[in-house]
Amino acid sequence: MKTGNLAKLALGLMLALLFGILTDFYIFPGKNQARLFFRSGLMVALLFGLAASLLACNLTRVSVMSRQAKITGSNTAKRGSVIFHLGLVLILFGFGISALFGMKGRVMIPEGVAVRFPSEISSVETGKLHSFEEYTVGLNEMELVREGENIGQVRSHVDFITNGQSGRRVIEINRPAKFRGYYWRSMNWGYSVHLIIKSEDMTVLDNFLNIATHRDGLYYDRYSVPDLGEFQVRFYANMPVQGKPAEKAVFPDRPAVEIKLLSSDTSGAEPGGPIIPLGQTGKLGNYTVSFSEHRFWEEFDVSSDPGESFIFLGSILAVAGLFLRVVFRG
Repeated sequence: MKTGNLAKLALGLMLALLFGILTDFYIFPGKNQARLFFRSGLMVALLFGLAASLLACNLTRVSVMSRQAKITGSNTAKRGSVIFHLGLVLILFGFGISALFGMKGRVMIPEGVAVRFPSEISSVETGKLHSFEEYTVGLNEMELVREGENIGQVRSHVDFITNGQSGRRVIEINRPAKFRGYYWRSMNWGYSVHLIIKSEDMTVLDNFLNIATHRDGLYYDRYSVPDLGEFQVRFYANMPVQGKPAEKAVFPDRPAVEIKLLSSDTSGAEPGGPIIPLGQTGKLGNYTVSFSEHRFWEEFDVSSDPGESFIFLGSILAVAGLFLRVVFRG
């Protein structure tokens, strides 16, 4: 097939695809009204279609340039333009591959706990042809690296277990680990506290509670258990020997928890919730509350991006082509 006909065919296919997208999602949305276009198979088709269209146009340009080169000689600037557009083709192709075969999700893992991948991953989005690799992931230890009174780094020691074999990786902020094609990135962290709540005749709670980390730097969350109802737990990393706790302290030098029952009216919590240092017991109405242990939890972003090599190579070619186009345009 001649390159001119190939370009016309690519143009016709792209016009048909765009008309189908407009009809399916915007003119007559129907059942697709609640579906996002960027997560649809049509988005993948559009990326591959754009790549094919650019490739066809590039082949047409190369054919013309080869004929002109025999008469006027080669033109480096025009070659740079071809290289630039070839880079765009690879970038679009890479995004299409990732949309078709990639995945992303999130998982929260407390210290000393292991989860099954992918069955215990939440908020999972996968490409149409993605196939999972199953293994177990455990957070062995998480540490806060001090820089004065601030956090210099969050360092996690993560165990990846498959077929009975364990391999440890160290994950830090902006330094993900890659295992079997999946990137594991640290996204958020917080504290878990082990509370034992008892009445006179029974144990109401004996478990770890994962406390949410809020944007204002505070750690608190609400929970509900039978026989006790709804209550709020707030974690303080540094409880002074005297005076009020340091609300926004980060490092758990003298940890304590504040726990209070929540009333049914709109005013929220009942006043006078006890603040209980680590290893001690306090009273909450008719209940005794023991704060016996604390640990970290960490939230990871998990993703697979099989098209990244094409995107990386395409970016290099695009920059190189643009450089040749600008430098040798005279």
